[in-house]
Amino acid sequence: MQKNVSGEQFKAAKKQKVQFPRVIEHIFSPNSQQILLNFIDESLHNITRTFFDGSRPPEIERLETISKSQSHTKLLILFFLLLNVDADLKGKILEMEDPCRHEKLIRFFLDLKHHYIIKFLTDMSITLAEFVQLCHECYIQA
Repeated sequence: MQKNVSGEQFKAAKKQKVQFPRVIEHIFSPNSQQILLNFIDESLHNITRTFFDGSRPPEIERLETISKSQSHTKLLILFFLLLNVDADLKGKILEMEDPCRHEKLIRFFLDLKHHYIIKFLTDMSITLAEFVQLCHECYIQA
């Protein structure tokens, strides 16, 4: 039997937060490729909504297609490049993390943005594997 509830009595169900402490550490593992793909897909949707008013430019379509058939190293690179520009993705990762590690993540986000992404995009001698290694070291040191 369905019970009617007045507007004053109604309380919306709270959205369950997904806890996944140390998610950044986990995505470096090739066993976490599906998690990585989910983050990339969600980030491409976030960027489409935020920067392109919901329309899907060919560049986003291409990134989506490319992400489906890449090595783990290339997916990590795409993830870190998206993380650099997607505030929603940063927020999601912060929500998933234990609050005692938020300062570490914020430091990682800042170092990634101000040092490692710039270095990768301007220094052509850095290989893809070296960039992933730099990101890993950056996270550990944060």
